[in-house]
Amino acid sequence: MKSEEKKISFMFNSIAPIYALFHKSLCDEFKENAELLNAKISLSGLRILDVGTGTGAWAGALKHAGAESVHGIDISEKMLVQAQKKKIENITYSLGNAVNLEQFADDSFDIVTASLVMHGSKAEYRKQILNQINRVSKKNVVFADFYGKTPRFEKFLEFMEGSDYKNFKLNFEGELNNHFKNIEIVPLKQGRALYIAEK
Repeated sequence: MKSEEKKISFMFNSIAPIYALFHKSLCDEFKENAELLNAKISLSGLRILDVGTGTGAWAGALKHAGAESVHGIDISEKMLVQAQKKKIENITYSLGNAVNLEQFADDSFDIVTASLVMHGSKAEYRKQILNQINRVSKKNVVFADFYGKTPRFEKFLEFMEGSDYKNFKLNFEGELNNHFKNIEIVPLKQGRALYIAEK
């Protein structure tokens, strides 16, 4: 595991119990976001891969919105322990790294998604993730992440995490254009948006 990946794994293993405390509030927010996504792309009957699934809040919201099945991967074992406690039908989880999705064949999933994942990595790392997501998605990719004005408290959290959220907000739409087509940005609450694109 490279140093960047070790850092991410260590950080999220450390904070997994804290994330679990906020799981319900995340679920409420994510359910609303998933319904907005469902209005743009019908999720009914789709197989979805959720990259960086964390405690499974976004995976659960996608299933609730009509997905046939969701498989979540995360680099943090302790996050997955929290996710697996929910036991939602047709949601499965496995340990995995977004920069190397070799366990999945090309075009394995109807949609590949990631929520609040991409802003945490530098541009070169994001490029590797986008390459992998492009390979395993049949048609659509969806990112729920930072956009526009970031609330002050979130800025503090991102500073503490050492994320690349400022450069992410400046460059991510262009990065998506290098890999995908028909990019649509749907603004959400709390300085976030859905980035929806096609292969």
